[in-house]
Amino acid sequence: MSVIQLLHGTDHIIEVPDIHIGNPHNDYGMGFYCTRVDEMAREWACKKNTDGFVNSYDFDTEGLKVLNLLDGTHTVLNWMALLLQFRTFKL
Repeated sequence: MSVIQLLHGTDHIIEVPDIHIGNPHNDYGMGFYCTRVDEMAREWACKKNTDGFVNSYDFDTEGLKVLNLLDGTHTVLNWMALLLQFRTFKL
């Protein structure tokens, strides 16, 4: 078992994450966005200049396939292509 700690910053406590709530046009589509970086979660929590919460979750990665864009086998073009799949543009 390989467990990592994930953090989610928001304006309220979320005991059970729901991947079906959110904006389908976020950077990587619909989902429950988390980070492993405390400062990033704090930024997300207080982005409207209000108090916020950093929710912490233990996540078991056993058996998952992970696309690691930082492992040295991908270029910035791979990241951009993935990102653009979920973007909408007004021309």
